[in-house]
Amino acid sequence: MPAVDFKPRARKREVLEIEIPDWSELDHQMADGRPFVLWRVGYQSLLHHWLDHAINSDVGFLRIYCPGKPHLVRQAMEDATLCPIDWKLIPSRTPSA
Repeated sequence: MPAVDFKPRARKREVLEIEIPDWSELDHQMADGRPFVLWRVGYQSLLHHWLDHAINSDVGFLRIYCPGKPHLVRQAMEDATLCPIDWKLIPSRTPSA
């Protein structure tokens, strides 16, 4: 029996949904006008931490609900060229909205 199994794992086609709250009413209190999901936590943005989690969890599709400044989140996702997950950004508060 080999010590290491080199067979690639089949990617699950699970969907991860992320709901980003709209805190834009706090923009005047914050020096940074970006959505909080783009704020840096350590060496990368919170969004990129979530992408890492999705990749490590074998998520196949990411659905992002973002009512506040979705153009900035879309740009960050488009710039995340190393993310192998298909995604869709929905400028809505929740799936039912």
